[in-house]
Amino acid sequence: MELGKESGTRIAIVTGGNTGIGIITARELAHKNAHVFVASRSRDH
Repeated sequence: MELGKESGTRIAIVTGGNTGIGIITARELAHKNAHVFVASRSRDH
């Protein structure tokens, strides 16, 4: 996953972020210094 090089704050909202591709995406974005908000139907993870 490549984030742009432009300056500024990156904010991401990841739905279905407690399992599968959602959690992988959320972790990768956070690792790349984005502010990540995770939406899911349960509080797991």
